[in-house]
Amino acid sequence: MSLFNRANILLPKADVPLETWSVVACDQYTSEEDYWERVAASVALKASTYHMIFPEIYLEEGNPDAHISSINRTMQDYLQQGIFEEYPDSLLYVVRTFLDGSVRRGIMGTVDLEAYDYHKGSTSAIRATEGTVLERIPPRVKVREHALLELPHILMLLDDESRTLIEGISLTDAKKVYDFEMMENGGRIEGYLISNRCCDEFLAKLLAYEDLRRNVIGEDAVIFAVGDGNHSLATAKACWEAKKVALDPSLLEEHPARFALVELGNLYDGPDVFEPIHRVIFDTEPALLRAAFEAYAAPYLREAGIPLTFCSGSDEVQYFLSLPEGMIAVGLLQSFLDEYLQGAAGRIDYIHGAAVVRSLSSVATSAGFILPPFAVSDLFISVQKNGALPRKTFSMGEAEQKRFYLECRKITED
Repeated sequence: MSLFNRANILLPKADVPLETWSVVACDQYTSEEDYWERVAASVALKASTYHMIFPEIYLEEGNPDAHISSINRTMQDYLQQGIFEEYPDSLLYVVRTFLDGSVRRGIMGTVDLEAYDYHKGSTSAIRATEGTVLERIPPRVKVREHALLELPHILMLLDDESRTLIEGISLTDAKKVYDFEMMENGGRIEGYLISNRCCDEFLAKLLAYEDLRRNVIGEDAVIFAVGDGNHSLATAKACWEAKKVALDPSLLEEHPARFALVELGNLYDGPDVFEPIHRVIFDTEPALLRAAFEAYAAPYLREAGIPLTFCSGSDEVQYFLSLPEGMIAVGLLQSFLDEYLQGAAGRIDYIHGAAVVRSLSSVATSAGFILPPFAVSDLFISVQKNGALPRKTFSMGEAEQKRFYLECRKITED
């Protein structure tokens, strides 16, 4: 059986407007409160995934326990009100079209959390592509541990340069279950319920792909890599590990909490590079930060090479790095920032989009680093050879192109 399989997928019934039901991942726009204020005003009292998530920009504010209790009550209310249509034992084919005309395709289904390990040095079949910040898991566990539903923004990747697996699925017998424009420049999304025949054909091909990777690379082969949402998947794993200890052994194989709903996509379906995740340092002294970085990076600075840009106020300085094999620009930068911020004032945030970095860095007490793109073809090779990349290395698109919450799944037993 494949590590990826069918799911009991929940979607809102036809009378729920999907334009306000579906909102972007909770870990986006973490320094742009006006974005989340617009979302809150847009959804108001309507049924919406917004009422079942905890935007991370608010994690340090107010009463988080009250917010989490509200999330749990909303899930219960939505189930009791019967707003969902269930598609049992299904796979959904998802087509996301962005404002620039680019398209991302994926399949909604579940992955087995027993095959995933987010810890450093993992050789699991499903592997994190970036370092997991363990401190970010407990707040998410608080949201999930008593939740009745999961709402995924996880994008998982397979390595199919031939583009025959997901792209080879026929939609001839598929049923369209949603098609709408997403809020806040999110583009358009379509979802198709795949026929049983096509599901069987796809899963058979997927199992052959898994076997081939193990035969060619070895039993420690990366089968699927987590492209986005690793901390959400790590949270699901942590909750499952805690839950299964108390379960009767007869329930371990099929318990819904053992699995996580994800969108599986092809590494090669899209642009040739991933968008970098930049760094902005708030409440700092930019001149001291810049001088410290130049001293730290001095052994690698050249007149040409890998670009990295420092921004502060109206000033911009571009550096060029020559790095040894196995080292990438974000690794050097993150090591520097981790060391620097242990002894100097400053608060780091991870930002999508160079324009946002420049805007946030225009304040006298802020500074930003703009990183270069990351080559798609390097991803599986790098993770297989060197393990997870530094945390917050890349993003599959800009913030508005991240996965929106839409599909749901029960993670408790009826």
